[in-house]
Amino acid sequence: MSTTPNPNPDNSNPPAPTAADLDRLKAALEAERTAHKETKAKAAERRTVYARTLGLAENVNDEDIVAHLSGTDHAKAVASVQAERDELRAKVTKIEQERDAQHVESAISSALSKSGMIPANHEDAANLIRSMLTVKDGKVVTKDGVPNVIPGMDPTQLFHATVKTLRPHWWPSSVGGGAVGSRGNGNPNALPGDASCFDPRSPNFNVTKQGQYHRAYGPEVAARARAQYGGGR
Repeated sequence: MSTTPNPNPDNSNPPAPTAADLDRLKAALEAERTAHKETKAKAAERRTVYARTLGLAENVNDEDIVAHLSGTDHAKAVASVQAERDELRAKVTKIEQERDAQHVESAISSALSKSGMIPANHEDAANLIRSMLTVKDGKVVTKDGVPNVIPGMDPTQLFHATVKTLRPHWWPSSVGGGAVGSRGNGNPNALPGDASCFDPRSPNFNVTKQGQYHRAYGPEVAARARAQYGGGR
């Protein structure tokens, strides 16, 4: 039976390291320590460069730099800019709305002064048409989509084309037409417009038209029409 030769047949301890061995080990450890210091120094230098580039403090920690580079701070900055932009837009919109409102009021005032309307009715007339008007290309005109109103008219046209038809009693009797004029000719009880919608015997008898008459001439005139014809609701 064969046996493997013992590399240390005399079972003696390994030889003690020589001075040269210790010097080599010491040099290797020193080189590793120096390399580690250089790595840390380079890492610190890179962090400083990143911080300066991103506008952060030089002593910022690595987590803040990573968060900034990942977009967290960028998203906050974008949100802040967007909020400031929206605030400015809202201010501009408010200024434009106030300017347009002033423009509308000025145009209404000018149109009223030319309308020939009884001054006592000016406030009611302004309230009636204000919501019908808008500013378009720097001009005050009637809006699109207003029932029974032609779009694009200026306030003066609106008064004569629409308001005078709806509220003829807002003008002096010599200016108004139809039954309004007859009041000025000795018939103070004459009803304005076509009040036959209150007459049950008339083919024009119609509840919807009665409502239109009420809105056009007011509750007192509508009540007179109901009393005169005995109809209406």
